[in-house]
Amino acid sequence: MQNSVPYHLKNIFTVTNFETDYCQGKPETHHISGDVVCECGCRRFTIRHNENCEYDTNLHYGLLISTTCTECGRTYTLFDEALHSYDGAVCGDYESAPENSLVGYKCGCGCDKFEISLTVEVMSRDFFTDEVVKADPDRFKTEDYINVLTWLLVRVGCDECGEAADWIDLELS
Repeated sequence: MQNSVPYHLKNIFTVTNFETDYCQGKPETHHISGDVVCECGCRRFTIRHNENCEYDTNLHYGLLISTTCTECGRTYTLFDEALHSYDGAVCGDYESAPENSLVGYKCGCGCDKFEISLTVEVMSRDFFTDEVVKADPDRFKTEDYINVLTWLLVRVGCDECGEAADWIDLELS
Protein backbone atom coordinates (compact mmCIF):
# COMPACT_ATOMS: atom_id res chain seq x y z
CA MET A 1 0.00 0.00 0.00
CA GLN A 2 2.85 2.43 0.75
CA ASN A 3 3.73 2.47 -2.99
CA SER A 4 0.26 3.98 -3.54
CA VAL A 5 1.02 7.06 -1.46
CA PRO A 6 1.66 10.43 -3.14
CA TYR A 7 5.40 11.13 -3.16
CA HIS A 8 5.20 14.22 -0.93
CA LEU A 9 3.49 12.14 1.81
CA LYS A 10 5.59 8.94 1.57
CA ASN A 11 7.62 9.50 4.76
CA ILE A 12 4.70 10.64 6.94
CA PHE A 13 1.59 8.76 5.82
CA THR A 14 0.67 5.39 7.31
CA VAL A 15 -1.97 3.68 5.15
CA THR A 16 -4.89 2.16 7.07
CA ASN A 17 -7.28 1.52 4.16
CA PHE A 18 -7.04 1.18 0.38
CA GLU A 19 -10.07 0.85 -1.91
CA THR A 20 -10.48 0.90 -5.67
CA ASP A 21 -13.52 2.14 -7.61
CA TYR A 22 -14.20 0.44 -10.91
CA CYS A 23 -15.89 1.69 -14.08
CA GLN A 24 -16.90 -0.92 -16.64
CA GLY A 25 -14.70 -3.48 -14.89
CA LYS A 26 -11.53 -1.35 -14.98
CA PRO A 27 -9.93 0.50 -12.05
CA GLU A 28 -10.86 4.18 -12.23
CA THR A 29 -9.82 5.67 -8.87
CA HIS A 30 -8.11 4.64 -5.65
CA HIS A 31 -9.11 5.89 -2.19
CA ILE A 32 -6.19 5.81 0.23
CA SER A 33 -6.80 6.53 3.93
CA GLY A 34 -4.34 6.78 6.77
CA ASP A 35 -2.73 8.71 9.57
CA VAL A 36 -0.08 11.40 9.46
CA VAL A 37 2.92 10.36 11.56
CA CYS A 38 6.13 12.37 11.75
CA GLU A 39 9.40 10.68 10.85
CA CYS A 40 10.24 10.88 14.57
CA GLY A 41 7.09 8.85 15.40
CA CYS A 42 5.04 11.71 16.85
CA ARG A 43 1.37 12.00 15.84
CA ARG A 44 0.70 15.57 17.02
CA PHE A 45 1.07 18.58 14.75
CA THR A 46 0.30 22.26 14.50
CA ILE A 47 -1.40 23.25 11.26
CA ARG A 48 -1.01 26.32 9.09
CA HIS A 49 -3.16 26.99 6.04
CA ASN A 50 -4.31 29.81 3.80
CA GLU A 51 -7.98 29.54 4.69
CA ASN A 52 -10.24 29.97 1.67
CA CYS A 53 -7.86 31.86 -0.59
CA GLU A 54 -8.68 29.52 -3.45
CA TYR A 55 -12.06 31.22 -3.74
CA ASP A 56 -10.56 34.68 -4.22
CA THR A 57 -10.58 35.10 -8.01
CA ASN A 58 -8.04 37.93 -7.79
CA LEU A 59 -5.39 35.74 -6.12
CA HIS A 60 -5.62 32.39 -7.95
CA TYR A 61 -3.95 30.64 -5.02
CA GLY A 62 -4.99 27.11 -4.21
CA LEU A 63 -5.34 25.68 -0.74
CA LEU A 64 -2.03 25.12 1.05
CA ILE A 65 -1.76 23.08 4.27
CA SER A 66 1.50 22.90 6.18
CA THR A 67 2.10 20.99 9.42
CA THR A 68 4.82 21.08 12.05
CA CYS A 69 5.56 18.20 14.41
CA THR A 70 5.10 19.22 18.05
CA GLU A 71 7.92 16.89 19.13
CA CYS A 72 10.84 17.50 16.73
CA GLY A 73 9.74 20.63 14.83
CA ARG A 74 9.90 19.11 11.32
CA THR A 75 7.60 20.86 8.88
CA TYR A 76 5.72 19.10 6.09
CA THR A 77 3.48 20.25 3.25
CA LEU A 78 0.37 18.08 3.50
CA PHE A 79 -1.26 19.61 0.47
CA ASP A 80 -0.62 22.30 -2.10
CA GLU A 81 -3.53 22.60 -4.51
CA ALA A 82 -1.26 24.07 -7.20
CA LEU A 83 0.98 20.97 -7.14
CA HIS A 84 -1.11 18.10 -5.82
CA SER A 85 -4.58 18.52 -7.34
CA TYR A 86 -5.90 17.68 -10.78
CA ASP A 87 -7.15 21.25 -11.18
CA GLY A 88 -3.76 22.69 -10.19
CA ALA A 89 -1.22 20.22 -11.61
CA VAL A 90 -3.04 19.22 -14.79
CA CYS A 91 -5.27 22.21 -15.57
CA GLY A 92 -2.95 24.90 -14.15
CA ASP A 93 -5.80 26.65 -12.34
CA TYR A 94 -3.77 27.64 -9.25
CA GLU A 95 -0.46 29.03 -8.07
CA SER A 96 1.19 27.96 -4.81
CA ALA A 97 0.13 30.24 -1.99
CA PRO A 98 2.90 32.34 -0.43
CA GLU A 99 4.15 31.35 3.03
CA ASN A 100 3.03 34.70 4.49
CA SER A 101 -0.62 33.88 3.62
CA LEU A 102 -0.73 30.97 6.08
CA VAL A 103 -2.52 31.22 9.41
CA GLY A 104 -2.60 28.84 12.36
CA TYR A 105 -5.53 26.48 12.76
CA LYS A 106 -7.11 26.19 16.21
CA CYS A 107 -9.80 24.09 17.78
CA GLY A 108 -12.83 25.77 19.32
CA CYS A 109 -11.24 25.10 22.73
CA GLY A 110 -8.20 27.17 21.68
CA CYS A 111 -5.75 24.28 21.30
CA ASP A 112 -3.48 24.25 18.26
CA LYS A 113 -2.19 20.65 18.42
CA PHE A 114 -3.87 17.91 16.41
CA GLU A 115 -3.70 14.34 15.25
CA ILE A 116 -4.36 14.26 11.51
CA SER A 117 -5.73 11.60 9.19
CA LEU A 118 -6.25 11.86 5.45
CA THR A 119 -8.22 10.21 2.72
CA VAL A 120 -7.01 10.97 -0.79
CA GLU A 121 -8.39 9.91 -4.12
CA VAL A 122 -6.15 9.43 -7.15
CA MET A 123 -6.94 8.18 -10.63
CA SER A 124 -5.81 4.66 -11.40
CA ARG A 125 -2.55 4.39 -13.32
CA ASP A 126 -4.29 3.30 -16.54
CA PHE A 127 -7.08 5.89 -16.29
CA PHE A 128 -4.50 8.68 -15.68
CA THR A 129 -2.48 7.48 -18.68
CA ASP A 130 -5.55 7.49 -20.93
CA GLU A 131 -6.94 10.82 -19.66
CA VAL A 132 -3.80 12.88 -18.98
CA VAL A 133 -0.56 11.39 -20.30
CA LYS A 134 -1.87 10.69 -23.80
CA ALA A 135 -3.22 14.25 -24.00
CA ASP A 136 0.06 15.87 -22.87
CA PRO A 137 3.00 13.42 -22.98
CA ASP A 138 5.57 16.24 -22.83
CA ARG A 139 4.34 17.28 -19.35
CA PHE A 140 3.19 14.02 -17.77
CA LYS A 141 4.41 10.47 -17.35
CA THR A 142 2.35 7.48 -16.24
CA GLU A 143 4.12 7.49 -12.83
CA ASP A 144 2.70 10.97 -12.10
CA TYR A 145 -0.75 9.48 -11.45
CA ILE A 146 -0.03 9.01 -7.74
CA ASN A 147 0.75 12.70 -7.18
CA VAL A 148 -2.41 14.14 -8.73
CA LEU A 149 -5.26 14.05 -6.22
CA THR A 150 -8.87 14.26 -7.36
CA TRP A 151 -10.28 14.48 -3.83
CA LEU A 152 -8.96 15.27 -0.35
CA LEU A 153 -10.46 14.70 3.10
CA VAL A 154 -8.54 15.98 6.13
CA ARG A 155 -9.70 14.86 9.58
CA VAL A 156 -8.33 16.48 12.71
CA GLY A 157 -8.52 15.42 16.34
CA CYS A 158 -7.78 18.01 19.02
CA ASP A 159 -5.02 17.05 21.43
CA GLU A 160 -6.68 18.98 24.30
CA CYS A 161 -10.44 18.35 24.21
CA GLY A 162 -10.52 15.29 21.94
CA GLU A 163 -12.95 16.91 19.48
CA ALA A 164 -12.61 15.22 16.08
CA ALA A 165 -13.92 16.64 12.83
CA ASP A 166 -13.70 16.43 9.07
CA TRP A 167 -11.92 19.74 8.54
CA ILE A 168 -11.43 19.79 4.75
CA ASP A 169 -13.52 17.81 2.27
CA LEU A 170 -12.58 19.02 -1.19
CA GLU A 171 -13.17 17.72 -4.72
CA LEU A 172 -10.09 18.57 -6.79
CA SER A 173 -11.15 17.91 -10.37
